[in-house]
Amino acid sequence: MSTSSACTICSHSDRVAIDAALKSNKSVTGLSKKYGISPSSIGRHRLNHLGISKRSSSRSDGDVLTGAWVEMGSDGGQFYTGALKQPAVLARDWDDILRRMSLDPEHFEVVSNTVRMSQWNNGSRNEEGEFEWLWSYRGQFQLKSPEDDDQQDVEELVKWIKRKPSVSTMTLNESDGLTFLVVLSDWQIGKAREVRGGTNETVARVKSAGQDALARLKELIKSGRNIVRIVFAGCGDLVEGCNGFYAMQTFSVDLDDRKQDTVARWLLLWMIDLFVPLGIPIDVLAVPGNHGENRSNGKAHTTWTDNRDLAMFEVVSEICAQNQERYGHVTFVSDANLNEDDLTMTYELSGVEVGFAHGHQFPRGGNTQSKLENWLRGQALGFTGIANARLLIAGHLHHFMVSEATGRTVIQVPAMDGGSRWFQAMTGSSSPAGMLTVCVGVAAGPRMWRDLLIV
Repeated sequence: MSTSSACTICSHSDRVAIDAALKSNKSVTGLSKKYGISPSSIGRHRLNHLGISKRSSSRSDGDVLTGAWVEMGSDGGQFYTGALKQPAVLARDWDDILRRMSLDPEHFEVVSNTVRMSQWNNGSRNEEGEFEWLWSYRGQFQLKSPEDDDQQDVEELVKWIKRKPSVSTMTLNESDGLTFLVVLSDWQIGKAREVRGGTNETVARVKSAGQDALARLKELIKSGRNIVRIVFAGCGDLVEGCNGFYAMQTFSVDLDDRKQDTVARWLLLWMIDLFVPLGIPIDVLAVPGNHGENRSNGKAHTTWTDNRDLAMFEVVSEICAQNQERYGHVTFVSDANLNEDDLTMTYELSGVEVGFAHGHQFPRGGNTQSKLENWLRGQALGFTGIANARLLIAGHLHHFMVSEATGRTVIQVPAMDGGSRWFQAMTGSSSPAGMLTVCVGVAAGPRMWRDLLIV
């Protein structure tokens, strides 16, 4: 394959205008927003095909960073600017300072609340007899969110959605059909420094699993499975949070709360959009996880439904509503459909009552199988909203388990996060990441489910 065919810009209808803008030192970020192309694509084109390595610096040569140093880690580090002849303005000057320390501002950013300033005079006076002052700054920098290459805020997502083409919905006979269930659980976007990496690696895993889930669905349809509905079930903890859940959490994350929500929201929308062109009706539902809670002193202090997991699905539903020609066959199940405990949902999948729970409400002690089965047994005795579920799907415990020992099926789904160094150090235990897919319906036979695959 030739270089030009692999380059998004070279084949773009506005290439001439984009090239002219880059040659005149226009901002890559601005061009990204204008033409809907990722900054990384524009940056590669600028370097590989125009021979322009960086945007020209706006600071004068007289402001050389004397004595500057950088300590670099896997996802960021610390910096010291050395002596500056002018004070730096965070909103204006930091991109240039990063460049002078060989850090590309398209990929790195200064963590603003870590910056500390020093100011002193160097003992000499200017022509007016005034002391000449110097400034220096030290602080932390970090890798930008992996989704900084895409539109981040809701307004940009809406624009992206509106550009998507319409889709024709299939008319299907659901009487003998199956529902293809994809469980979205424990992404914990923002979790970093773990055995499987941080946010970058988690995003890559989720996207790879999404592609594999789509391939699996097409494979099942080709083999003769009558798939009449797709259900995405959010089982909680799609974001990590920054504090209130475990020791050292604030130090361990690589994104703040807002960026965690941005990345997770984009991934959720990307996942749904991946399946939309099939034209098969799609239902999207969610239950709240513990990492989505609003906490104070380690405890939830508002309501169970005041939860970032639920809020994320709610916002994505509002975004999809802006393009009914494409997303008219996508139904978002409101959290008003949660059971009376506000923590679980029971939903019918092709004639089978399926219960969804994150799992943080399960009793402590015992193995995973006993946790799920004893909890469901108690719900049945208490005639709660999930009592009649023939199949229970839960997250939280971060590993795969399935049991049919009670006459009902309970499934603990694996997590997609980076794992846990602490848990592995404490117990020696670990389990692989994965996303669970399964066909559910009366037509599946006595088990009422079949074709389970972790992707």
